[in-house]
Formats: sequence, structure tokens, C-alpha cells
Amino acid sequence: MTLIMLSILAIYVGIGFNEQIEKFLPEPKSFTSTFNKKPSGLSGLKELAGKVGLAAHTWQLPYRQLANRHGTLVVFQPEVSFRPFEAEQILEWVKSGNQLIYFDEFAFQFERRLINKLGVDAIPGKILQNNFVKGNSAHPEFSYVGGLTVTAQSRLTGGSPLLSDESGALISEVKHGKGYILLGVMPSLCANRQLISKGSWPNFQFMINSFRTTGGELLFDEFCHGYSQASNVFIYLAKGPVGLVLMQLLIVFLLAITSSFQRFGSIKTLTQHRKISNLEFINGLASTYRRAKANGLVAEVLAHNCHLKLCKALGVSS
Repeated sequence: MTLIMLSILAIYVGIGFNEQIEKFLPEPKSFTSTFNKKPSGLSGLKELAGKVGLAAHTWQLPYRQLANRHGTLVVFQPEVSFRPFEAEQILEWVKSGNQLIYFDEFAFQFERRLINKLGVDAIPGKILQNNFVKGNSAHPEFSYVGGLTVTAQSRLTGGSPLLSDESGALISEVKHGKGYILLGVMPSLCANRQLISKGSWPNFQFMINSFRTTGGELLFDEFCHGYSQASNVFIYLAKGPVGLVLMQLLIVFLLAITSSFQRFGSIKTLTQHRKISNLEFINGLASTYRRAKANGLVAEVLAHNCHLKLCKALGVSS
């Protein structure tokens, strides 16, 4: 029990320590996931959505299972672009009366599979690096928001622009069936790094307003970032701290079992000396006397004990 408690304590302390250290380490690449607490992550946005009363959850299942849910799917810069059938599944779900918020750079053609089906495309534009772009207060998404601080290098063509500059639309809205889709070319709009700058706080207000204009659940897509919720409970637990604790205990037990079969020090081979029985000694000695033809000596040796016993019994000297 003590070993188990120590393992649990070591794992949770190590996880907390790593989380604090990783906040100060540079990121090798941008990773816009709600599970990422580093500067490029969206953990702050999801936490903020929960604090303002929105039912925020993570989505880690195939998109065909969206048919059983109602609400808004939030997608920020997928690690792997949507495959054609996945784009179709998402659009069918939106068409039935749901919403999609999809922000990506759309730098390559394969990243535009979904938006091309909506008659929207992305073109190069003026590069913006934390530039302020004034918003349109006529849209409910810009309530209490004068403008956004954006970083972008492309623009959208098609749809109804919500935020634009001289190069084109940065955010557009597209009606699709009974639902609608909000598209943007700034996946870092609400990254964790923006929280330290007061000038970027309107970005989060804009996104919260966008969430509130929709109904139902708020689903942050993590399936597009490679996170898949396993149906097997053991696999699901193995991915978290419980799995790390069990793995540590398993390693300790394996080492203990292996050590129990090992002696201390190096293995040495012991020499087994052959022992000669009494009969073999007698037969060998008799053979030696026979070859020496010492019959008299043999007779004296064999009769010596009898001679001593006889003299003792008669009471005479030997």
C-alpha cells in the first residue's frame, strides 16, 4: 500500500511539475488544442467558455457520431486536414440545423476541402502580425468588441464577410441548410499567448459572443488533433495518470520478480570432486597386495583384529 501511495504521489507531482516547466519552454510548432496549455494552445478559451456558463466539451469521436448531438463544433487548425468523407459528414450535420466554427490558415489546397464545398476559397493577402482590425458592431458577434487583434496571411472569398481589411475578408459567415458556418483565417486568434495582452482580450469576447449566438452543446474538436476516445475503458484509463501509476508499479514488480531469481555477485561454477567409496578403496588395496604377492601380509592384516579379540578373551598378552 505504501508503494502504491508513493507511486501515485510521484506521478501527480511529476505531471504538475512538467506542466509548469512546459509553460516556459519554447514550442517546436503551433498546436491549437484545448489540451495544450502552452502559448499556442486553446486551453484558456475552453476554460473561459466554461466560466461564463457555456456547456463546453471536447469532441474525440468520429464525425459520423455527430448525428446524435446538437450544438456547435469548434475547429481550430486541424493537425490533419479533413478527408472528403469527413467533410461530407460535418456538412450534413450542419445542414440539419447545427453550427460550425472553423478557423485555419487554408494555405494549401487540401486544407480547403470543406470550404470549397461551400463555394468559399482562400487567397493570399497582406500579412498581418498582431494588427488591429476594426469590427462591424452591426453583427451580434461584435457586441462590446471594437475590433480584433489578428495575425493572418490569407483572405477568404465567398460567404458574408464579418471582418475585413483592404485585402479581403478575414472572417466570413456561410449559411448551409438550417445551420451556418463561421470561417476565419486566424487560427491563433484566441491562443493562450493572447491572454497576457489586454489589447487581445476583445478576441476572446468575440469568440464567446459567437458561442452564445448558437444553441446546444459547445464541442471543441480534438479528433482533428489526433485525440480519439477509445471505447475500451482500460485503454481510456491507460492514457491518463492512472495508466502512468499502473505502468510504474508494473515495472517495479517486474524488477522485483526478476531480482528474486538472481544471486548477489557474479555466477561461479563449483568443481565437484569425485568421492571414492570404502568398497572401492578395499578392492583397490587388495589388488595392490595381490600384484605384490604379499599373501602373508594380507593374512596378517585380516587376522589381526581376530587375534586381538582372542587374546583379550583368553586373558593373555597379544
